[in-house]
Amino acid sequence: MLGLRPEPRTGLRGWVGRHALAAFFGLTYTISWAIWLSEPLLAGYDPVGSEWYGMLAPYGPALAAIALAALLSEGRAEPAPLGPRLAAAALALGAALWASWPQLAAVWVSPHQPISLVLWLAITLLPAWIVWLAGARARGLRTLLGSLTRWRHHYNHYLLALLLLPVAGLAGIIALRVLGEPWPSFPRTEPPLTLLQDLLFVFVSTILYGGGLAEEPGWRGFALPRLQERFDPLTASVILSIAWSIWYVPLHLMTAATSGLPVTHGLVSGLSLRLLSILPMMIAYTWLYNRSRGSLLLLVIMHASVTNTLGWWLPITGGLYLGVYALVPVLVVMDRMWRRR
Repeated sequence: MLGLRPEPRTGLRGWVGRHALAAFFGLTYTISWAIWLSEPLLAGYDPVGSEWYGMLAPYGPALAAIALAALLSEGRAEPAPLGPRLAAAALALGAALWASWPQLAAVWVSPHQPISLVLWLAITLLPAWIVWLAGARARGLRTLLGSLTRWRHHYNHYLLALLLLPVAGLAGIIALRVLGEPWPSFPRTEPPLTLLQDLLFVFVSTILYGGGLAEEPGWRGFALPRLQERFDPLTASVILSIAWSIWYVPLHLMTAATSGLPVTHGLVSGLSLRLLSILPMMIAYTWLYNRSRGSLLLLVIMHASVTNTLGWWLPITGGLYLGVYALVPVLVVMDRMWRRR
């Protein structure tokens, strides 16, 4: 793959070169699980800081991918134009400040202000740092993150990223209504102007802290291309769905512990439901990734769109999943996703 060493044979770099996927999943789980499992300990010491500390956990995939891409990087790329690079990083920083500024006031009432301030700074600066690395001279990092700042795509790609899965979910809800099911209660009841203001804030916050920028450089930027070197897109999507579901294990364990359910029951049911809900979306992500020639920017937008849709725009009902699952065969057949690329 462009920007990576062909196959180093010795030392840590050699092992990672031969087992890049195992290294990625292991490092991703280590980073995120360590934060999720230690967050309750920090909550007892600094409740304010623990909330921001927990927001770092979703960045495990991106941080793991960046570390491994830097380790495997071979050579240096041409310098990225400084002006656009600074503008992209400044835009990310401004968006992060806008999203996190309301919470800054909590620092001054925190029992441990230095800890809370450092964690607030970390979650605010992290998105800008990742966008800045998109123009890094290390070829591995440029290959991994460069598409984050390439915005020149056909408008159809942006429409697909924003609307494909929400429209499919809404179509499923409408289909059940036609078959006689009553309308579910939709979660948004605000006046239109308030709704538009909330939508912009929530969408930006979701891009930064709801999984888009935090996860896509890892799952799609690092893991998916390597899986598709070995498997067809459909099989790669299934494997990534399983890996992504396992990533949530600590959250299911904590949910089972706080709800009083047996750990095994909570873990099995949580993982099963997670896998069933993730699988169709993972296939759609893979489809758009291949259609857009690996654009992380479009995948970040789609990820935020899906996260906003589930429970914010549309109620989580059987109709929503009916529509999303009905979309999957269309995408699979359209691009013959059972064939290796």
